[in-house]
Amino acid sequence: MPSENVETEIVIQKSRFIAQCFRVDDRDAVNGVLEKVRAKYPKAGHHCYACIAGAPTDSQAYGFSDDGEPNGTAGKPMLNVLMHSGVGCILVVVTRYFGGIKLGTGGLVRAYTDATNEVLGKVETVLREEKTEASLTVGYSMEPLIRSYLEKLLIEFSVAYSHEVAFALRLTAGQKEELSTLLVENNLRLQP
Repeated sequence: MPSENVETEIVIQKSRFIAQCFRVDDRDAVNGVLEKVRAKYPKAGHHCYACIAGAPTDSQAYGFSDDGEPNGTAGKPMLNVLMHSGVGCILVVVTRYFGGIKLGTGGLVRAYTDATNEVLGKVETVLREEKTEASLTVGYSMEPLIRSYLEKLLIEFSVAYSHEVAFALRLTAGQKEELSTLLVENNLRLQP
């Protein structure tokens, strides 16, 4: 998945193609991003997009739109580039300002493909690790130490208080291994 949002621009026959890449975790996030892009470039003629809002091989996460361009000239070619990139959780939006010269269907396919390749060339990716849930219950005296471990390892957690302190955790396999090592030193262990 992309580590950060990236924007590039290419000009073809006086038309501006502004390509933006965003990280999206699900299809619901796509519409929110599209609204922001449309607000940022309100006078543009088209805001075409392609996304893989999940794992790179999950065809249920694929989506695209030609946004008024001739059918099959923008979204599908963009999605084809994304499908061959091996990157998931990604949305590419290409905003077009018409420059007065018609590109034809072949020219549009090349332009949207080139814009998508251009922005992907600038994207740095990170591996998305699946997270599992675990819990840990400790006495009140251990809470500051456990909280410091969780914050140090960047583990997502919530806390519930009763006669003991119960931590509900969401963590990757690597985080779980590191935390387990720290807990063993204090005679504690995670509960699945």
